[in-house]
Amino acid sequence: LRFFAKETNDPLHYAFDKKIAVHPMAKGEPIPAHKAQEIWKGIMEKEGGYGKRAAYFHIPFCETHCLYCGFYQNAYRPEEAEKYVNYLIRELEMIANSPFIRAHPFHAIYLGGGTPTALPASDIFRILKTIRDILPLANDCEITLEGRIYNFGDEKIFASIEGGVNRISIGVQSFDTFVRRRVGRIEEKEGIIERLKFINSLDQAAVIIDLIYGLPYQTKEIWESDVRQYIELGLDGVDLYQLNIYKGG
Repeated sequence: LRFFAKETNDPLHYAFDKKIAVHPMAKGEPIPAHKAQEIWKGIMEKEGGYGKRAAYFHIPFCETHCLYCGFYQNAYRPEEAEKYVNYLIRELEMIANSPFIRAHPFHAIYLGGGTPTALPASDIFRILKTIRDILPLANDCEITLEGRIYNFGDEKIFASIEGGVNRISIGVQSFDTFVRRRVGRIEEKEGIIERLKFINSLDQAAVIIDLIYGLPYQTKEIWESDVRQYIELGLDGVDLYQLNIYKGG
C-alpha cells in the first residue's frame, strides 16, 4: 500500500503539497488550426497501433456555469446543440470506412464535456446509435455517459440505456446543499439522493459519482458526510478530486 498524503491538522486543504495533473493535455500544445485537417486525415489513413482503444466525444454545452469549473465553454442553446450533434454524426459517417476506424475494436466510449446530459433525450440516443452503428465496438465495450443530476430526467436516462450506455458518471461534487449553492450547483441534496437511488435501482449501468474536496464552506465534517453518503447509497464507484483553482473561478 502506497500512502501519499501528508499528515496535517487540516488534511482537507493541506494533505498534498502539489497535485499531479491527470489530463493528457496539461503539458500539450494545441494543433495550429490550419494544420488540423491535414493531421486528422493522416491519422485516419493509418491503422494505428495495437492494443485496447477508447474514443472520447466532447459535448461542449452546459446549462449553468459552475464556479469551480475550468471546462465550461458554451451555454446550452437547443438550436446550437442540435447543429453540433448533426455535425458530430456527419463526421462519424465520413470516417466510418477509414483504416484507423476499421482496424481494431474500441473497448471504451466516453461522452464527456461540458455536460452531455444537457442534451435532449433524442440527441443523446442519436449520438449513441451512430457510435454503435459505425465504430467496431468490443463485446465488453464500456460506454460512459458523463453528466449531472439537474435535468437528467427519466426520458434521458432510458434513452441513454437504450443507446447502450452501461456506465453513468454523475458530477455530484458535494451532497451538501449550502456548499453546492455557493459554487453554482442547482439541485438540492434530497433530489440528488433520490435520482441516484432511482438510476441505481434500474440495475442497467454502473453508477459512478465525482466528489470534490476543498470546496468553499466545505468543512472536514461536511466532507466526511459526503463520503458516508456515497457509501450508504451503495453505488458502483466514486472519484475523489482535489479542488483546482482556475483564473476567473
